[in-house]
Amino acid sequence: MSGIQIITEYDTSYSDTQGNFRKNMNVIPEDRTFVVQFNDIDGATNGDYESKEIMVDYKEADLENEEDEWYAGSITKKIDVTLNPKK
Repeated sequence: MSGIQIITEYDTSYSDTQGNFRKNMNVIPEDRTFVVQFNDIDGATNGDYESKEIMVDYKEADLENEEDEWYAGSITKKIDVTLNPKK
């Protein structure tokens, strides 16, 4: 479902027509938790949903594809989020 705003501490993105989004972030490779917020910004157009906030953990040990001392690798996370309809 489109019309969902996704906010992290670095930027804002939006869902596509299927409700999917992709977020790429360049950060210092260390264990950390990111807050990700989801907001319905199109009102009742695709259904009226409550906002939701989740925590996403990144562990340095999960890094893959390290190339050199300047590129520590990447972490891929697949996260399924269900928004609740507004009452």
